[in-house]
Amino acid sequence: MKQQYQNLDVKNLCSRKLWELAASSSVDSQELRAIAGELQLRRHYLNELERLIPVAATQH
Repeated sequence: MKQQYQNLDVKNLCSRKLWELAASSSVDSQELRAIAGELQLRRHYLNELERLIPVAATQH
């Protein structure tokens, strides 16, 4: 069963949690874009993020 996150505040989550959410199927495409954007700003997981999420999914 998918867990829904209302008003996902990506700035208050640690990078590891964001990475876990991005790798799971529990977030929708809008949340995934927010997670990807935050991880790109942090740059901790940029290489893994690019493998997980196509570039087109992170662009607005």
